[in-house]
Amino acid sequence: MKNIDLFLKMKKDLGGYQIGFHNIGLKKYQRLISGDYKYKDLFEITGADVSEKAIAERILNSGLKVVERCRGLRSTVMPVNDFNEESLNYTYNLYGVGTTYNIIVAIPYIFYYNGEKYFVGDINDWASFCNIFMFPSGITKEFIYGYYTKEIVDSIEERVGNNVWHELIYDDELEFVDNHNFYGKMSQEDQALFLREIFKGRRRLLSNLKLANSDKKWPLLFRTPYERMVIKNTREDAKRLIYEKYEKK
Repeated sequence: MKNIDLFLKMKKDLGGYQIGFHNIGLKKYQRLISGDYKYKDLFEITGADVSEKAIAERILNSGLKVVERCRGLRSTVMPVNDFNEESLNYTYNLYGVGTTYNIIVAIPYIFYYNGEKYFVGDINDWASFCNIFMFPSGITKEFIYGYYTKEIVDSIEERVGNNVWHELIYDDELEFVDNHNFYGKMSQEDQALFLREIFKGRRRLLSNLKLANSDKKWPLLFRTPYERMVIKNTREDAKRLIYEKYEKK
């Protein structure tokens, strides 16, 4: 498969979704499970060879953990703006020749639940609802579209003063691994059941989401300052994204 092939597949499958990449770094993973790091149990892969592939398969089967909860989803997922085939030439941890592994996160802008539709915010906004409240500890496997690998065939180093820049040259070929448990593959009935489990026992989550999708001001008096900030930011995201949509026409 080439860049253009995966790009066209994603354009077809992910209309209405916001996309982000999580690049797997083996050295970063090894740091997380070494010593007395308090979250290391979340990352251990018992009985498996620790490799980028093993980590990718673990994420595909059990989801992506968010360690910096105060910063949310955005702390570990890089949003993709103006998605095109070159967007797939991405790495965060690899600066030399080698194989890069990227998890594809895909979250709908709009969720339909109990006959209502809810905008969950822009993942590019650090303080949006989906970044801070919807996924405080991680992305469930249902919002992992899959992962892909591709080769970095050359790294050209350029020094500008005290700064070092790396221009990475990517192979156009890639290998994509699909996630059959992806939310977009579910029936509407299964999607509703899945969302019910997310909101189950988290009534404040749903009530905050409803507030983020309304213009009411007085209920904000009964929310914490942090909740008010996220709700207001999400409301602004909705206005901005609608504006940009019409501006592009």
